[in-house]
Amino acid sequence: MRSFIYALLISIVLAVGSIWYTCRLTSISGQLAMAAEQITDELKGEDFSAAAGLTRELGNEFLRLEPFFSTFGDHEETDAIERCIAELA
Repeated sequence: MRSFIYALLISIVLAVGSIWYTCRLTSISGQLAMAAEQITDELKGEDFSAAAGLTRELGNEFLRLEPFFSTFGDHEETDAIERCIAELA
């Protein structure tokens, strides 16, 4: 009976962790996508100084979130994103 209770608790922890991770990832991805859209809009409007400022903000936001991505994501993708942001800034 104890084994069943332990297995049930572990399953609950894994389920809650998965739900939290998915919600957090969705939220972060949405924020980064909106920032990228704002940068694109500024570039289309040829407001390059505003686009540069938004790019710096995006870079700072990504650096703040990097531990989350590094913990759960692919390091090569994280590095590629950092390189792209650095090239834009």
